[in-house]
Amino acid sequence: MKLEEQILTLINEHPEGIKLTEIEKALGVARIKAGNITRVLVDEGKVRKEGLLYFPK
Repeated sequence: MKLEEQILTLINEHPEGIKLTEIEKALGVARIKAGNITRVLVDEGKVRKEGLLYFPK
C-alpha cells in the first residue's frame, strides 16, 4: 500500500480528527513527508484540515 493510501486510511479511521504528529508516529514516517502528503490530500479534496487536525471528507 502506498504511503498516501496509508495516510488516507488512517485519517478515515479518526472521524474526531488526527494531528500530523499522530500520523507521523502511527506510520513511522518523517513529519515533512507526512505533511507533504496530507497537503496533497487536502488539495485534492480527499481530507479536510481544521487547525491542527485532519478529518475525513
